[in-house]
Amino acid sequence: MMKAILLNGSPRKNFSTAQLLQQAQRGAETAGAETELIHLVDYEFTDCRECYACKLKNSKTDGLCAVRDSIQPVLKKIWEADVVIVGSPVYFGYPNGQVISLLNRSLFPIYSYFYKDGKPDMVPHDKKFSALIYSMNCKEEEMEKFHYPELLGTWGKTMDLVYGYNEVQYCCNTYQYNDYSRYRQNLFDEADKKRQREEVFPKDLKKAYDLGMRLTRMAAEDRKNETKNS
Repeated sequence: MMKAILLNGSPRKNFSTAQLLQQAQRGAETAGAETELIHLVDYEFTDCRECYACKLKNSKTDGLCAVRDSIQPVLKKIWEADVVIVGSPVYFGYPNGQVISLLNRSLFPIYSYFYKDGKPDMVPHDKKFSALIYSMNCKEEEMEKFHYPELLGTWGKTMDLVYGYNEVQYCCNTYQYNDYSRYRQNLFDEADKKRQREEVFPKDLKKAYDLGMRLTRMAAEDRKNETKNS
């Protein structure tokens, strides 16, 4: 059975980012995966500490971060998963801090500074079918203006390099809160936000569902082909 792990970087466990991941989880389950949705806010952990234990010759870390803290069991689950889907709200054009820390801690121990034929000779690992789901205030037509494809796309390229496959889903112009009249702001039109929530967000949820299903099926097909060729 395929294993899919979904990681919610938002501190809110049932708002836009979490709801998108919940649908991706449903899609993965429909395709036959064993799934788990983890909320990073439940864990206290640091970013990479630059100990470089994972880069030592004959390192014994085997692709896992050497730092022992509360996120270590999650990193092991990521290592064992066939499908990895990370969701993050966008803060000032980037994934939020916990997501960046998680990505550094999970990707860097696999990445290698030793290159063969112009490519990093990664720590041996099974290919993972990964995705990033971003929720943001930014409107879709304004993403280029604020360089979001470059800023956010970097992490997708890194996951593709390390894991072997990645997709990115952008969910734009999302709700931050339910009653905009309570907050000191005039940047956003609440009526437009409500329309987006009612008309566009359901489509984003469907895309997330399809994403979870698609990645699980791709992972299953990849394992099937590996078995045939072994």
